Amino acid sequence: EVSKNGHNFTVSPHNWFWEMFPTWENGTFKVFDNYAINKNVLDIGAWIGCTTIYLSKIAKRVVSIEPNPLEYGRMISNIMLNKCGNVHTVN
Repeated sequence: EVSKNGHNFTVSPHNWFWEMFPTWENGTFKVFDNYAINKNVLDIGAWIGCTTIYLSKIAKRVVSIEPNPLEYGRMISNIMLNKCGNVHTVN
């Protein structure tokens, strides 16, 4: 489990990235906190879902696009682990 700006996430352990997630791109997440609350959000190039699962906690709805089939599968896994019911994904 990892935390970012007071939000907790369950993540699959097979990716090195989650160890640095709490301090990764803090400015980006401040923008999310200022502009995405209760909005419909498009996440293009969603990779393993790090921004998608964060946005799912604050946004009204998230459409998440990831073209890489391997990373798309990892993103789906992380979305399912976090029960992100307001996320629609596109591969």
